[in-house]
Amino acid sequence: MQHESYRRRRFLLLSLSPLYFLIISFFIQPFEEILQGLVAIVESPDFLITDYFVVGGPGAALFNASLSTLLCILIIYLLGVAALPVLNLDRGTEGARLAVYLLLLL
Repeated sequence: MQHESYRRRRFLLLSLSPLYFLIISFFIQPFEEILQGLVAIVESPDFLITDYFVVGGPGAALFNASLSTLLCILIIYLLGVAALPVLNLDRGTEGARLAVYLLLLL
């Protein structure tokens, strides 16, 4: 049971950065403009390089990227994949653990 609790904390940590940008998107643009921007992003032709900041606005682009990232994290969690499987944070030093957490937030 402890393993599942530790796994949940890892996924929560992974979810903090996209949640931060999701919240920031509402400070950049009003909700109505975000919805209009999301529609514009979905309807735009997707070439390899598309500037979604121009297509839908900065708030809609951040909202789109954050929501996509959160959905990917949720799918990985539901599939039972371990978060950060290469890193064993239990056996590392406190400095290494802090460095990994900070890197995840960038």
